Amino acid sequence: MNRLEAIKFGHCSFKDLKYWIVERHKIWHLKNIGEPKPWTKDPIFQRYKFCNVFRQLDKGTVALTKMLESAEYYSSLDLIFFNVIWYRLFNWHEHATALGFVNDYRALEEYIMNRAKTGQQIFTSAHMTHGKFYEDKHVTYLKACKQVWDNIDLYTKSIINAGTMEEAFNELLGLPMIGRFVGYEIVCDLRFTPLLDHATDVLTWANMGPGAQRGLKRLRMPHKNQSEGLKSMRKLWKKIMISTIRHLMTTNWSFELREVEHSLCELDKYQRVKMNEGKPRQKYCGI
Repeated sequence: MNRLEAIKFGHCSFKDLKYWIVERHKIWHLKNIGEPKPWTKDPIFQRYKFCNVFRQLDKGTVALTKMLESAEYYSSLDLIFFNVIWYRLFNWHEHATALGFVNDYRALEEYIMNRAKTGQQIFTSAHMTHGKFYEDKHVTYLKACKQVWDNIDLYTKSIINAGTMEEAFNELLGLPMIGRFVGYEIVCDLRFTPLLDHATDVLTWANMGPGAQRGLKRLRMPHKNQSEGLKSMRKLWKKIMISTIRHLMTTNWSFELREVEHSLCELDKYQRVKMNEGKPRQKYCGI
């Protein structure tokens, strides 16, 4: 039995989702303004690590944003695209400062190869990445970056011409080493750049991942496929806007369908602990 099948249908409610959103963002806010620990009385939040409600506030995304802005990147759409691609393929926040904005593929190759030789971390530990069985993983991903660099004009134009995040997402799935998870991360980054800031579906489309699917099942909402998941997430967005928007004004980022999808995934992690079904991989010292 897989994790989705094992979940009890409808064992929690919208109230639980609302609680997770408000409490998690309150923790970020108190930490951000310099308040001392503990930032919450909730023992689950104190012990385990959960992503922020707003993806733009997470460490990896903050590092990428600063890297792009420091390079005055608006002068080159091609370079915006390439730097988002290589950063998310490796997805380790230190690269944003240790290497920074890349203007030439060779700089990236030299940097990654040197880290490999010296035993430094190259990939994130936050999610699984897969290479090819016959070569080192970092070599596989460098080759993927090289293919993007060699065809940068074509790839960039396909994203610019996409009128929606969904169209851009489908384009990204044709690139090497980019599956649905990484492709969704990239399209969410591009949404906040000139390549995709014109997207018309930020409130109507999101890629329902396995975690969000489990979250919907816990809430007793349709979730069996992307179509059902989208309809459910849109309904939740409307309810969240009515119920919790006053608690989310401590940031300039807008609450979009991405935040609903993401919060469902984190709700699943939270409920997994609460229901004694398992524990998140990453612990957190919030006391």
